[in-house]
Amino acid sequence: MLVFDGDISLSIYDQAFYEDLKDTDEEALNFDTGESLEYWVKLYWDSLMTLDEYKAKKPYPKPEVLVFESVPKEIIQLCETDCQAKCDSSSEKDS
Repeated sequence: MLVFDGDISLSIYDQAFYEDLKDTDEEALNFDTGESLEYWVKLYWDSLMTLDEYKAKKPYPKPEVLVFESVPKEIIQLCETDCQAKCDSSSEKDS
């Protein structure tokens, strides 16, 4: 299991959308990140860490977990609990 910074993943999608449609869709201009797609992909791969490294540091507010094997239910429950706690605390801040 590998963990990446999910915010970088969103920037990759934004920049790819912009680069694909910038000449044909005016709305695409809203998705220009100001950086190249290559920049974001390199940053994404540089954010890679193992699940154990992530659990020790928790550096990303929106982790993206890629699984290349069966996932034990205990780990899924841990991730769901962490996500719910973050959503709950975010909702309290907005109030």
